[in-house]
Amino acid sequence: MSLNKTLLVAALALGLAACQNQAEQAADARQDAAEKIKDAAEATKDAMKESAEEAKEAMQDAADKTGEAMDDAADATKEAMEDAKDSASEMMDDAKDAMDDAKDKVEEKVDEAKDAASGD
Repeated sequence: MSLNKTLLVAALALGLAACQNQAEQAADARQDAAEKIKDAAEATKDAMKESAEEAKEAMQDAADKTGEAMDDAADATKEAMEDAKDSASEMMDDAKDAMDDAKDKVEEKVDEAKDAASGD
């Protein structure tokens, strides 16, 4: 073989080796990228699961607070109605007392009128 052919074969061998090396590096890079994508997908999945659980807990807390607020409102309404009932009862008692007083005064005036009419 001539020197030119030997050099050409050597150059081709080196070029082939470089291409093979680049192909291996590219394969390694693809493998690394695939692993990073897989890790990112797992991290995203975990984050979504955690977010869903946090949202569920927040909704449960909101539901609990709403229930407590409704119970408090019901209690306040009940107390207000009882207070109104007591006030109405007191007002009726006061009105009855006022009517009794008025009746007594009317009876006194009637008696005075009778006495005045019979004493003429």
